[in-house]
Amino acid sequence: MEQAQVLTFLNNKDRDLLLQFCGYSTTEPLHSFGPVVRPHYIIHFILNGKGIFQIREKTYHLETGQGFLIEPDELTFYQSDAQEPWEYLWIGFNGKMIPEFLKQIGLSSAHPIFHCDKKKELYWLVNDMLVHSKSNFSSDLRRTGLLYEFLSILATGALHLWKRQMLLSIAGGTICYMILLQVFCLIAGFRAVIFFSSIPPSKENHGYCNA
Repeated sequence: MEQAQVLTFLNNKDRDLLLQFCGYSTTEPLHSFGPVVRPHYIIHFILNGKGIFQIREKTYHLETGQGFLIEPDELTFYQSDAQEPWEYLWIGFNGKMIPEFLKQIGLSSAHPIFHCDKKKELYWLVNDMLVHSKSNFSSDLRRTGLLYEFLSILATGALHLWKRQMLLSIAGGTICYMILLQVFCLIAGFRAVIFFSSIPPSKENHGYCNA
């Protein structure tokens, strides 16, 4: 039987960033949700186990340390693995600034998958959201701050990934350049050998002179 903790907020004010709901679940084998269209932005993050996520006729096989984004009005389906069902957390949110935030993080329906090595931090952030469940101003501010922190961790992970990819790209380009340079030098050296070997030997002067 699935064990879940879920918190839902009915506050739907027009704000830059607003937490709509959050939760945590240890699922049963082959536990699934959908196909369904959701009205909010939702991020799931896998703490343990495996599963699949389907969107726009694509299937992603996911495991511990990975997560996926669901945008509003997108048809999605996800299911836990039969042998290693996943344990995951999720946050649902809305706000005027969400499209820009997600753009900076690098997430969209076309690129919905991310990796994060801060699973303990993400877990405790959601746990803190669940603790501050009261519908008052101070709890609302606390949850919003936690949501900003959650997204900042994803943004930091995306930045580190971009830096690694850039370094790998630079390193790969440098290696290719060195290989091409060596090939060029070999070709140039080979041509030089051919050129000098084609020059006829000059006549040597043995001390004779013409009268």
